[in-house]
Amino acid sequence: TISALIGFAFEVGILIVFAFATGEGLTWRILFLPGAIALHTSFNFGCVLIAARCNDSFGDVQKLLPFAFQLSRYLCGVMVPLELFEDRGPRIIHSVLSWNPLVWILDFYRWIFMGRAEGMQTPNIVLMVSAIGVLALTGLKFFAAAEPRYGRP
Repeated sequence: TISALIGFAFEVGILIVFAFATGEGLTWRILFLPGAIALHTSFNFGCVLIAARCNDSFGDVQKLLPFAFQLSRYLCGVMVPLELFEDRGPRIIHSVLSWNPLVWILDFYRWIFMGRAEGMQTPNIVLMVSAIGVLALTGLKFFAAAEPRYGRP
């Protein structure tokens, strides 16, 4: 939402103040912040359009969405990067979790602000941009396909 984006702008402002206050400063990677925000917005756009279409067709989806989005946030390594668990447990679990697009977006933010993220090699960046672009376009097409029936009994 727009309010979340405005709140994020304040958070970035605080990060910048602390970066200078601690003597770290900013690096050239901050120039990628608008791109990260655009990717994040595209991801949200695609998910919202798919969810809206499903909610129109099946009313119970509205009750499932908060649970699904919260679960997705927990499985993307918000607090701890997934790379820390790469050598622990079954390899297939790490592989499945790392395909969550939120993992890629969070790695992008980590690379911008902290300068390190394991998944920020060129092939992974191309994959991230492509997958999120496909998600946004798929969501738009999926939503638009049923547009004539929205709001009709």
